[in-house]
Amino acid sequence: MTPLADQSIFVQSAVSGVIREAVIAAALTGFMILLFLGSWRSTLIIAVSIPLSILTSIMIISLLGETINIMTLGGLALAVGILVDDATVTIENIERILSQGRSLHDGILEGAAQIAVPALVSTLCICIVFLPMFLLDGVARYLFVPLAEAVVFAMLASYVLSRTLVPTLAMYLLKAKHHEPNPKNIFARLQQGFEKGFESVRNAYSGLLTSLVAHRKLFIPAFLGACLCGVLLVPWLGQDFFPDTDSGQFILHVRARTGTRIEETARLFDLVEDVIRQNIPAKEMDNILDNIGLPYSPYNTMHSTSGVLGANDGDVLVSLRENHSPVADYVRDLRVLLPQRFPGVTFYSLPADIVTQILDFGLPSPIDVQVEGNDVVASQQIAEKLMTQMRQVPGLVDLRVQQPLDYPTLDVAVDRVKALQAGYTEQNVANSVLNALSGSFQITPLFFMNWKNGVNYNLVAQTPQYRFQSINDLLNIPLPAASGSNTEILGDVASVSRGHEIGLITHYNIRRVIDIYGAVQLVYMLIVINFQSWLDPFIIITALPAALTGIVLFLFFTHTTLSVPALMGALMCLGIATANSILVVSFAKERLREHGDSVRASVESGTTRFRPVVMTALAMIIGMIPMALGLGDGGEQNAPLGRAVIGGLLAATVATLVFVPAVFSMLHQRTSRVGTSEAEQQVPVTNS
Repeated sequence: MTPLADQSIFVQSAVSGVIREAVIAAALTGFMILLFLGSWRSTLIIAVSIPLSILTSIMIISLLGETINIMTLGGLALAVGILVDDATVTIENIERILSQGRSLHDGILEGAAQIAVPALVSTLCICIVFLPMFLLDGVARYLFVPLAEAVVFAMLASYVLSRTLVPTLAMYLLKAKHHEPNPKNIFARLQQGFEKGFESVRNAYSGLLTSLVAHRKLFIPAFLGACLCGVLLVPWLGQDFFPDTDSGQFILHVRARTGTRIEETARLFDLVEDVIRQNIPAKEMDNILDNIGLPYSPYNTMHSTSGVLGANDGDVLVSLRENHSPVADYVRDLRVLLPQRFPGVTFYSLPADIVTQILDFGLPSPIDVQVEGNDVVASQQIAEKLMTQMRQVPGLVDLRVQQPLDYPTLDVAVDRVKALQAGYTEQNVANSVLNALSGSFQITPLFFMNWKNGVNYNLVAQTPQYRFQSINDLLNIPLPAASGSNTEILGDVASVSRGHEIGLITHYNIRRVIDIYGAVQLVYMLIVINFQSWLDPFIIITALPAALTGIVLFLFFTHTTLSVPALMGALMCLGIATANSILVVSFAKERLREHGDSVRASVESGTTRFRPVVMTALAMIIGMIPMALGLGDGGEQNAPLGRAVIGGLLAATVATLVFVPAVFSMLHQRTSRVGTSEAEQQVPVTNS
């Protein structure tokens, strides 16, 4: 047996791709941390938190009844870059305190306690952006809630581990700092060189930050203006509900003229196949499978989602080999070529991957406009007018009316006077026509029981279809002889005329409807970040406009449309940007309470938190690179998410390090004197 189509191969490959992305992201993140910290011990401590957090999340979502699928694995792959956030900040703070000469025990306790509350708030800020997903319903809920659960539970587990396991491992693995001017280890020398280069970068940043804070009245409006200019590119991004996935297959629906016999439809499909093979290289073609007409079983009909009407239409499933050209390019070319080669034939593409089929709710297209009314003809006319107007909407393709009104019929009009004169009723005439065209089973069912096995068999007598080649053949159908009369034919008592009727009857709430199907591009955005109206939260979220600008610019330059995964990446990015801003603002508040100078506190906060902010941002960005590349089967679905995170974090990190300190110094300038008096009152208490 040779399978002609198997979507499980795509699913397995997509799952393997997500796992591969997560492993690569974890490896790159670990290497980056090793480069910054220069200690394999610290890197090992941080790296341990990644699998433990992921395993904890998997256990929790399994208890909630979720499975390992593309969405849950995508959430875990998304979280890999930020799972190291809490542990990295903790280890970096411990390392900084140990470098000041503190003992190992005291340095660990002080370093872990110093950032406990800011780290908790940062973690909750990342988790809270996923709360709106739990308000979804329908198919969207089953798609995105597992992803949100995977991220949230992994983040919460990461925070718990950073408060418990990380300090414990640090006590056993870390050592007190002993500065060696000339280390013998080659790696230590490389890390020392990196530290010198990084220190020069931080010094340059400190000088730049000092200058920008000094000129904050000019810098702040200029920065906001630049962000506004970037956001203005949104109309040129393009919009899509969910990215198309290149599964290596595409389905083309072909609809001939209504009433076409199935053998003529099969001949048309052969011609269509020839055109497809001419446009797709033979080295990329795997097989073509035609599914023509309606299935015999009503149960199979109920599960048909392609919009098949009858013997005049069907589906063409084209499967390509590996390393093929983009499927979307072939579909776009065939959409233009086929209607030109076959006038009067309707062509439209159907979703070939499982995710898109689910998102279409079982319909043959993402959009369904229904015209409801008692008069089907009037509804059809309204649908035609609507479709004409919809063709003017950019992005709408494959528009068609599902229910045709031109299904050919033959109307048999019985002359009751002639029939009665010949001794026939209208029922006698109708039974004769049914018997000839549909078989005796329609009027007089007969059964034969095999006494050997006890099975009943239907006995049907029917005139062969080839006997009816014209209307005259139909008029020659014999009628049963009435008592005392000669045998008559249908033409003696009836006339036959051509007509037409609706090809498909569809109901909604009992009433008949006409459907307009098409492919549409939608946009969905749902974001709720709820901060109280005090001053510091406002300062914290001032980095968000830059994050939005970075998202728009990165999507624009990578030719990525605005879609649900991109907006989910935007949600994630806003949470991470808020978390990094919290680190800067919280430390600035501590420095402000000590000396009361907002300008000095801003510069000190930016310089001190430069390393952890850069480390956490780079960890997330590097962790998103495999996902943003969109490699492998199904990678197109999560690629917009990774690209949105990378673009937003690049801009948000810059804003966190330069814009947020400038805003802090400006808004806290009037409270500097109050802060000084408070500091003077609190210093004796602190020393005691």
